[in-house]
Amino acid sequence: MSLRRGKRALKGYTVIEVMAVIIVIGILAGMVMLTMGSNMSRGESVVIMADLEAVKGAMLAYSMVNSTRTSDSLGTFKTASASAIIASLDSYLDGKARNSIKAQHFNNLFVDEDVDRHLWVGFRDFQANETIQSDLDKKVASSSAGFTGSRSGSTYTLSLKVK
Repeated sequence: MSLRRGKRALKGYTVIEVMAVIIVIGILAGMVMLTMGSNMSRGESVVIMADLEAVKGAMLAYSMVNSTRTSDSLGTFKTASASAIIASLDSYLDGKARNSIKAQHFNNLFVDEDVDRHLWVGFRDFQANETIQSDLDKKVASSSAGFTGSRSGSTYTLSLKVK
């Protein structure tokens, strides 16, 4: 835009034009942030479930290497602390799963047995926001792998049937 006053031309944008551009950029950035946050929560729920499957695989490998019946060798984990379970399974977990479990769910790991003598491994009462909890609920409902999940306020318990 140019205005002529005398011999000099004034060039540039008006305050209104600059403000309109800033507002449009702000709206677009907000939309991107909302989309990114939702996808990150979905990704976190996938990592949680993959970590639990890695622990299940490590428990089964432990049982095979120690040449015992699965229920006998894995039954010892029922009374063990999370640190003892991880220590026993450490060599059977790959690096990514090991680091993820130790960083995020180390103290929440448990092994339990139901009335039908099925062993379950899980993460008990870990912190999860509403988006992660909803995504875990959907994944548990659609999974045929033996996952169960339950909510309690801002915490979630996820378990997986081992045998």
